[in-house]
Amino acid sequence: MAANNGLSSTDVLGIAVQPGNPATLYARVNGGGVFKSTNSAGNWVAMNTGLASLYVYSLAIDPANPATLYAGTYDSGIFKSGDAGATWTAVNTGLTDLHMGTPLAIDPAIRRRSMPPAAPGSGRR
Repeated sequence: MAANNGLSSTDVLGIAVQPGNPATLYARVNGGGVFKSTNSAGNWVAMNTGLASLYVYSLAIDPANPATLYAGTYDSGIFKSGDAGATWTAVNTGLTDLHMGTPLAIDPAIRRRSMPPAAPGSGRR
């Protein structure tokens, strides 16, 4: 049984599993954006409304609120969804570089903030 029904490509860059609900998966597809499955990869639906770029290189799910997702794009910065990926809004205030080729991390103390991890030698922790 194929697990790519509904994906725009089989070039999947990564999968994120919703905490507490392993049947809900999010896939980052190279040049295709974010896809969601609610039946353990049986079917996939594109979830790209509001994303300015379909080159999503990182994806994070807030473990305390799984309906909140963050997507880091290759050339358009970070986007946030508060509705499990149905819509996305840019959250780039303060960013000087909109190329997000690194993983995203959610600060457990300040869940409103999401940022790329600190680069070695940057002084940021």
